[in-house]
Amino acid sequence: LGLELAQHLADRPARRRANHAGARMFVSIHVNSFINSGPRGTTEYYSKPSDVPLALSVERNLSDLLNTKDDGIVKSKLYVTLHSNMPAVLVETAFLSNPDDFGKLTSPDWRQKVAEGIANGIDRYAAQYPVSGSAQ
Repeated sequence: LGLELAQHLADRPARRRANHAGARMFVSIHVNSFINSGPRGTTEYYSKPSDVPLALSVERNLSDLLNTKDDGIVKSKLYVTLHSNMPAVLVETAFLSNPDDFGKLTSPDWRQKVAEGIANGIDRYAAQYPVSGSAQ
Protein backbone atom coordinates (compact mmCIF):
# COMPACT_ATOMS: atom_id res chain seq x y z
CA LEU A 1 0.00 0.00 0.00
CA GLY A 2 2.84 2.43 0.77
CA LEU A 3 4.38 2.16 -2.71
CA GLU A 4 0.97 2.43 -4.38
CA LEU A 5 0.16 5.57 -2.40
CA ALA A 6 3.55 7.11 -3.21
CA GLN A 7 3.08 6.39 -6.92
CA HIS A 8 -0.43 7.81 -6.84
CA LEU A 9 0.75 11.01 -5.15
CA ALA A 10 3.69 11.35 -7.53
CA ASP A 11 1.59 10.72 -10.62
CA ARG A 12 0.20 14.23 -10.53
CA PRO A 13 -1.46 15.84 -13.54
CA ALA A 14 1.57 18.06 -14.29
CA ARG A 15 3.87 15.12 -15.10
CA ARG A 16 1.16 13.36 -17.08
CA ARG A 17 0.44 16.55 -19.06
CA ALA A 18 4.14 17.06 -19.73
CA ASN A 19 4.51 13.50 -21.00
CA HIS A 20 1.36 13.72 -23.13
CA ALA A 21 2.28 17.10 -24.62
CA GLY A 22 5.85 16.07 -25.43
CA ALA A 23 7.35 18.75 -23.18
CA ARG A 24 11.02 19.49 -23.58
CA MET A 25 11.83 19.25 -19.86
CA PHE A 26 10.14 18.82 -16.47
CA VAL A 27 11.09 20.72 -13.32
CA SER A 28 9.38 19.92 -10.02
CA ILE A 29 9.99 22.44 -7.18
CA HIS A 30 9.66 21.44 -3.52
CA VAL A 31 10.49 22.35 0.07
CA ASN A 32 12.09 19.59 2.11
CA SER A 33 11.56 18.54 5.74
CA PHE A 34 13.01 16.02 8.15
CA ILE A 35 12.18 14.58 11.59
CA ASN A 36 14.84 16.79 13.22
CA SER A 37 16.35 20.19 12.49
CA GLY A 38 19.80 18.97 11.39
CA PRO A 39 19.51 18.58 7.62
CA ARG A 40 19.68 21.77 5.60
CA GLY A 41 20.38 22.96 2.09
CA THR A 42 19.40 22.64 -1.53
CA THR A 43 19.39 19.39 -3.52
CA GLU A 44 18.51 18.51 -7.10
CA TYR A 45 17.32 14.95 -7.77
CA TYR A 46 17.48 13.13 -11.09
CA SER A 47 16.77 9.57 -12.20
CA LYS A 48 17.92 9.04 -15.77
CA PRO A 49 21.19 9.82 -17.58
CA SER A 50 19.27 12.29 -19.77
CA ASP A 51 18.34 14.24 -16.60
CA VAL A 52 21.94 14.99 -15.57
CA PRO A 53 22.62 18.05 -17.77
CA LEU A 54 19.38 19.72 -16.66
CA ALA A 55 20.01 18.90 -12.99
CA LEU A 56 23.58 20.23 -13.19
CA SER A 57 22.47 23.42 -14.92
CA VAL A 58 19.83 24.15 -12.29
CA GLU A 59 22.21 23.22 -9.44
CA ARG A 60 25.00 25.48 -10.71
CA ASN A 61 22.69 28.46 -11.09
CA LEU A 62 21.07 27.98 -7.69
CA SER A 63 24.38 27.55 -5.91
CA ASP A 64 25.56 30.84 -7.43
CA LEU A 65 22.57 32.73 -5.98
CA LEU A 66 21.54 31.07 -2.71
CA ASN A 67 23.18 31.10 0.67
CA THR A 68 22.30 27.48 1.47
CA LYS A 69 24.34 24.31 1.79
CA ASP A 70 24.68 22.95 -1.74
CA ASP A 71 24.05 19.20 -1.64
CA GLY A 72 24.55 18.99 -5.40
CA ILE A 73 22.71 16.57 -7.64
CA VAL A 74 21.62 13.19 -6.34
CA LYS A 75 20.52 10.16 -8.34
CA SER A 76 17.24 8.78 -7.07
CA LYS A 77 14.26 6.72 -8.10
CA LEU A 78 11.68 9.42 -7.45
CA TYR A 79 8.56 8.53 -9.40
CA VAL A 80 8.10 11.96 -10.93
CA THR A 81 11.59 12.07 -12.48
CA LEU A 82 11.88 8.37 -13.25
CA HIS A 83 8.59 8.32 -15.17
CA SER A 84 9.00 11.55 -17.12
CA ASN A 85 9.56 11.03 -20.83
CA MET A 86 11.84 14.06 -21.00
CA PRO A 87 14.81 15.33 -18.96
CA ALA A 88 13.49 15.96 -15.44
CA VAL A 89 14.75 17.35 -12.15
CA LEU A 90 13.15 17.64 -8.72
CA VAL A 91 14.51 20.62 -6.77
CA GLU A 92 14.38 20.63 -2.97
CA THR A 93 15.00 24.31 -2.27
CA ALA A 94 15.55 24.20 1.52
CA PHE A 95 14.37 22.47 4.72
CA LEU A 96 11.30 23.70 6.60
CA SER A 97 12.57 21.75 9.58
CA ASN A 98 15.88 23.65 9.78
CA PRO A 99 15.64 27.07 11.50
CA ASP A 100 18.17 28.78 9.19
CA ASP A 101 16.59 27.37 6.03
CA PHE A 102 13.13 28.18 7.36
CA GLY A 103 14.18 31.80 7.81
CA LYS A 104 15.29 31.92 4.19
CA LEU A 105 12.05 30.32 2.99
CA THR A 106 10.02 33.05 4.71
CA SER A 107 11.84 35.78 2.76
CA PRO A 108 10.13 36.88 -0.48
CA ASP A 109 13.50 38.11 -1.77
CA TRP A 110 15.10 34.71 -1.17
CA ARG A 111 12.20 32.90 -2.86
CA GLN A 112 12.62 35.26 -5.84
CA LYS A 113 16.29 34.25 -6.00
CA VAL A 114 15.20 30.59 -6.04
CA ALA A 115 12.86 31.28 -8.96
CA GLU A 116 15.55 33.22 -10.82
CA GLY A 117 18.17 30.55 -10.22
CA ILE A 118 15.92 27.79 -11.52
CA ALA A 119 14.87 29.92 -14.51
CA ASN A 120 18.50 30.74 -15.32
CA GLY A 121 19.39 27.06 -15.09
CA ILE A 122 16.58 26.20 -17.49
CA ASP A 123 17.72 28.95 -19.88
CA ARG A 124 21.32 27.73 -19.77
CA TYR A 125 20.22 24.13 -20.35
CA ALA A 126 17.98 25.17 -23.28
CA ALA A 127 20.86 27.11 -24.87
CA GLN A 128 23.29 24.20 -24.49
CA TYR A 129 20.80 21.59 -25.72
CA PRO A 130 18.67 23.25 -28.40
CA VAL A 131 15.73 21.43 -29.90
CA SER A 132 16.70 19.79 -33.20
CA GLY A 133 15.71 21.99 -36.12
CA SER A 134 15.10 25.10 -33.97
CA ALA A 135 16.47 28.47 -35.01
CA GLN A 136 19.46 29.71 -33.02
